[in-house]
Amino acid sequence: MIKEVDVQGLVTILSDYPELKEQITSIFLEVPESTVRERILLRDASISNHELEKRVDSISDENHHAEKICDHIIDGTQSPEKVLHDVLDILKK
Repeated sequence: MIKEVDVQGLVTILSDYPELKEQITSIFLEVPESTVRERILLRDASISNHELEKRVDSISDENHHAEKICDHIIDGTQSPEKVLHDVLDILKK
């Protein structure tokens, strides 16, 4: 089964069900702040600077926590084909 959760969701799952730790493979797609900022602005050019910074800070926090808790980190700036290839390689193991 594949389930998309944010880092906090993964923390909650592992906290509530520690017996699943050995059965879960976590993969995090890491995207640099500059790319996040660019993507947010492309989706919503009218976003306020305050809201933009809040979202970028949230992503930055998530990246930091992912490095500590996730099993695998994948560069999310690669082509979709390369990301898929990397994910499939991890799942084959």
